[in-house]
Parts: sequence; C-alpha cells; structure tokens
Amino acid sequence: SDTHVLTQRIQGLNDHIERMLLLDKSRENSFMKFELRHNQALQDLARSFGIKTIKHLR
Repeated sequence: SDTHVLTQRIQGLNDHIERMLLLDKSRENSFMKFELRHNQALQDLARSFGIKTIKHLR
C-alpha cells in the first residue's frame, strides 16, 4: 500500500539522518576520506553513508 511505502521511505530517511548526526560527534583517531573523481564523486559519498541509489532531480 502507499502508506507502507511512504512509511518505509520515511524510516530510510531517518536512518540516513541518524548516520549524519554521528559525523558531528568528535571521535579520537577518526577521519573521512573522500577522493574527487569527476563522475563518481556523489556515488562514492552516498556509498560511504550506505545509500544504494541516487536519484537525480531535475
């Protein structure tokens, strides 16, 4: 049902927000590595957050 799909999407967004909030907390000996490759930059960043697909909005 549409309600179930919407609930799943909201939960997924909440999970992503929680992961992002973890980045705000300082940790000893931790770092993020990000290499800029022209066509893969967004995919690499998304993968590091556990996001499987990126939809482009136009």
